[in-house]
Amino acid sequence: MCGLAGLWNLDGKPADSRLLAAMARTLVHRGPDDEGRVFIRTDTGSVSSDSGARANLGLASRRLSILDLSPAGRMPMTDETGRLFIVFNGEIYNYRELRDDLAAKGHRFRTRTDTEVILAAYREWGPNAPRRFNGMWALALYDADQRHLFCSRDRLGVKPFYYHHAGGLFVFGSEIKALLAHPGVPRQPYGPALFNYLARSYRYVDGRPTTFFEGIRTLEPGCNLVVTANGLEEKRYWRLDPGTRVVYPRDDQY
Repeated sequence: MCGLAGLWNLDGKPADSRLLAAMARTLVHRGPDDEGRVFIRTDTGSVSSDSGARANLGLASRRLSILDLSPAGRMPMTDETGRLFIVFNGEIYNYRELRDDLAAKGHRFRTRTDTEVILAAYREWGPNAPRRFNGMWALALYDADQRHLFCSRDRLGVKPFYYHHAGGLFVFGSEIKALLAHPGVPRQPYGPALFNYLARSYRYVDGRPTTFFEGIRTLEPGCNLVVTANGLEEKRYWRLDPGTRVVYPRDDQY
């Protein structure tokens, strides 16, 4: 389990490094082994370790080291071009097979992580890359060439991804309390969710994109979210087909 967080001032105002650090601190229990932060000026693609030079996008990660325990596995991670940056929580079970396929296409790898495979997969297949993943994940990937933040959540929503978008601000994190560390995120309750929970039972709340907090939403399972200075676009890449039936043999047929 890892933790991810980020803030993007879509109006171009510099990101506050202290705010991003505060957001990351709320996720220490998810990633006790390491922390990384990167700041990006989205109009030029320049990168720094702090919010200087008018960097308006900040990405943070709390890492639980499982694959490639070396510092090479630290996040945020960039690809070999230096134009893609990712924070990622989860595990891609078929990353070895994907790595072999991508290596055959000319991609080179510096680490033994599934994180780097995600970067190469995005570079090769773009927003369709999650269709090829077998696993559980929540991720945010900044594409400096397209000037957008590509976010994705696994098919069944095992890994969490919360976000707030309003007034030229986009904030996201693995848990709601990471968002609440930012003063620009409202702390008001969302009435319909409270009513559904108290009066109608939890099933009217669970699985919905809204939360108990006004203005804080969850990226739905099986969906990608593309964030640009012009707004958000959410697209579903997978949907469970209730008409699909799998017939397993009886025990006496083995």
